[in-house]
Amino acid sequence: MAFAAVLWGLYNCAFSMIFSFGSLVLAERGLPVIAASSAISFYIIAGAISIPVGGWLADRTGQPDRIILISLVGCMLVFPAVLYLPNSFLLAALVLGGLLAGLAPGPVVSMPGLILAPEMRAFGTGVFYSIYYVLMMIAPALAGALADYVGNVSVAFFLGAGMMLLAIFAHWAFRQTASPPQLGGS
Repeated sequence: MAFAAVLWGLYNCAFSMIFSFGSLVLAERGLPVIAASSAISFYIIAGAISIPVGGWLADRTGQPDRIILISLVGCMLVFPAVLYLPNSFLLAALVLGGLLAGLAPGPVVSMPGLILAPEMRAFGTGVFYSIYYVLMMIAPALAGALADYVGNVSVAFFLGAGMMLLAIFAHWAFRQTASPPQLGGS
């Protein structure tokens, strides 16, 4: 359960690096602030559009793990792409990154249901979201402090890529340790 929660938390923490620091990163690259903010908005909109698509694909293909991994790897690669691609490719990279980012949420938030017995789902979901909220509280502050310390806001994107990598390991650990729920009764 904890691995699924850590996966969800790290995924969201990394996602928050885009909308928390993305405009600043793009402004440092020379984009006007309004253009930088608009480009980040396209990432968020693309992600929101693809969330139901990710759930549908996971259900339709029967391969939620593959959908999750495609999403996490794609998101992980967007961070260096935004830092190093020529400005003429940034919008395309952000839209593609948003589309990939939106694939994971449906299959990820359904993971606790795979291991929790019905009588434990409310408590387990509470634990799941407690871990998520703790990570979401820490990550942006850590990224901001790190950016201030090194004097470069781009460090938040390196941190985001690292969080996506750790989320991949959390997914692997969940799959290695997860077992179906034991139903109550006799």
